[in-house]
Amino acid sequence: MNYKRKLTLAVIYGNVENIMERFLRSFAPLVDEVVLVRAIGRSIPDESWTIAKSTLSELGVSHGMTEYQNAVGTKWPHVDNFAAARQIAFDLASNEWVMWADTDDILDPRYIQIIRRALDGLEDDFTGIQFPYEVPEDCVTVMRERIVRKDSWKWQSPIHECLMPTVQDANIGTLNNVKIVHAPISHRAPNNQRNMRILESIPEAERTVSQRFHFMQTLDLVGRHDEAMNEGAKLVQDTEVPPVEKYQIYCFLAKGAQEPMRSQLYLQAVAIDPSRREAYAELCKGAFARQKPQEMIAWARCLRSQPKPYEWPWNARRSLWGREGIEAHAMALRANLDFVGADTHELNFFKRNGAKISLLHATRGRVQQAAAARRKWLEKAANPDAIEHIFAIDADDADSIQYLTLWRHRIVQGDGGPVRAWNYAAEASHGEILIQLSDDWEPPMHWDKLILEWIGDTSKPAVLQISDGHREDDLMCMAILTRARYLDQGYLFHPDFFSMYSDNWFSECAHRDGVVIDARDVVFEHLHPAFGKAQVDETYARSNMRSNYAEGAQHLQRLQNGAITSWDVEGWCDFRDLYTAIARKLQDGDTFVEVGAWKGQSIIHLAQRLQDQEKAVKLYAVDTFKGDADTGILEVVKEFDHNVQAAKCNYNVITVAIPSVMAATGFDDLSLAGVFIDAAHDYDSVLADLKAWGPKVKEGGIIAGHDIDAEGVQRALAEMGWEYHVVGRCWVKKNQENKP
Repeated sequence: MNYKRKLTLAVIYGNVENIMERFLRSFAPLVDEVVLVRAIGRSIPDESWTIAKSTLSELGVSHGMTEYQNAVGTKWPHVDNFAAARQIAFDLASNEWVMWADTDDILDPRYIQIIRRALDGLEDDFTGIQFPYEVPEDCVTVMRERIVRKDSWKWQSPIHECLMPTVQDANIGTLNNVKIVHAPISHRAPNNQRNMRILESIPEAERTVSQRFHFMQTLDLVGRHDEAMNEGAKLVQDTEVPPVEKYQIYCFLAKGAQEPMRSQLYLQAVAIDPSRREAYAELCKGAFARQKPQEMIAWARCLRSQPKPYEWPWNARRSLWGREGIEAHAMALRANLDFVGADTHELNFFKRNGAKISLLHATRGRVQQAAAARRKWLEKAANPDAIEHIFAIDADDADSIQYLTLWRHRIVQGDGGPVRAWNYAAEASHGEILIQLSDDWEPPMHWDKLILEWIGDTSKPAVLQISDGHREDDLMCMAILTRARYLDQGYLFHPDFFSMYSDNWFSECAHRDGVVIDARDVVFEHLHPAFGKAQVDETYARSNMRSNYAEGAQHLQRLQNGAITSWDVEGWCDFRDLYTAIARKLQDGDTFVEVGAWKGQSIIHLAQRLQDQEKAVKLYAVDTFKGDADTGILEVVKEFDHNVQAAKCNYNVITVAIPSVMAATGFDDLSLAGVFIDAAHDYDSVLADLKAWGPKVKEGGIIAGHDIDAEGVQRALAEMGWEYHVVGRCWVKKNQENKP
């Protein structure tokens, strides 16, 4: 498309071979010319130059490229002076109108025509256009002059450089419906030491208020905290410091102070501008630290009562008027034990904003790492308001329960490992896309937008295969799937897995069913010890236990061989954890009886757990198999036998289709390693079963049963005088002397 005004993109760049192509493909379609000035000081050049030339040639964009050659001991005018470097790029532009951007910025293609039309429609007395610049890692969006008349503006300040007009009436237009986003590459930290060097090179008496403000921040970033606090204390007393900066300085000083001074400094910020939300958010957090839940509610309400400003302060955390504001209120509600109200607030907000993606975050024993991972994923999202995050926390993980349950969460009962945790979180989710998350993943910038673009129609069953930055096979270490696929499966990961090989089966099923979308050009780096990216801790060690590998491999092989599992059988087995523990206690050659087998759901689970551990245990399934009024004994026995055979555990499961008390006469006293009683629940039947089967169990064996919440079961146990533990809805007899 031809435009009235020609536009040059003027860029300075360093060694950025990993993002140069991304940058040019994002911005080059907007402009008529690109000027690239390589300014790398004394560093050894990488391939950025070659990549830039190749990319621009492919795109057919006119370009000029200048390189300041390295020369040891020579100081070029752009070294340690960013304004000078940018001005050199501007001076080389051949067009009247010039735009600037950094190589770690990105521009959405949908904004291109909007920007060009705005430039063409600009009145002749205007000298530039400003529009928003989003910096997700700092949670701020600022207005920056982006397109200017070359002869009407000049770059100033060696660091935190800015465009300043050189004419008296530099009218500038504003575009609020477009933005540029800062999207730095993972793990690339700012060169704070270099910034410190530049700021210190400016004589103290000559530093502007802006430079003093950044000097304070940089002192803190390089570890000179006391000096930073002193500089901040001087700045808040300076009448030339604008209120916008003074508000942030008080918040900065508060962050480094102790109570009660901390709260007093935040209140000073409130006094400067009570319409902003940042100080209220921090006062809310402080109330939690001081164990003042009611005070949290008060500050959260103050925060929520502040409307969006007509004009945004440049350093405003805009997310506090969106997701973070809702989150602060929800955290206060949870601190006051109103978990339903908190979840409702966040869920309604999520649904109002499209309910696109659910992050299912299983974590254990890593409070700080888990919280940091959560923050990182939301900060790097293009639209965090359309994302829900759910922690899945084990019931025995006291630290995580104490510190992470202010956020939306599920408490995971039993010892089901990370697989159960992910499945728990999935059950509570509402997004169109589900993502399996742990503490050790590094997402790319705007990861949510990438996923949505790759999947497209989220109403169809689909699994997205991304790269973890290391693997080259078809194993998907991160499950990304549509809700339609999740509903087809009935779970995120097969529930019989603890950890190992769950992703193997997930991947095999997805490829088998033809629902995989190959997006391995997108990298979510897995920072795992296996790749040398982290240290092994207790959580890694727990998941990677040899027994988990062995049992996971057995279960994977069973599924690959077409066996059904207990999850495929009708029944009421809510005691799988107990049966798993019993399987671990039983030994080769033991005999175990289940009284009340129905269609085989529970005994199949026990038999398969014994298979996982390669134990030869004889299992007897005792039941009348009478079924309901419309089903005869023969039909139920056939279904039971079919299920056991389909589960490939018929070789060690023996069917006994006679009444329980009669079946007990066929076993010698003290001959059984264990018995589980789950037949009729009335008092007379249970008492008869206890009397019949109790003597059959050897010393140290297992006597247990179901439905401890039934009055008949409780009366019968009391009649026997047995002491017992309660495990879920089951009872387990304590180790007492057992005589026939």
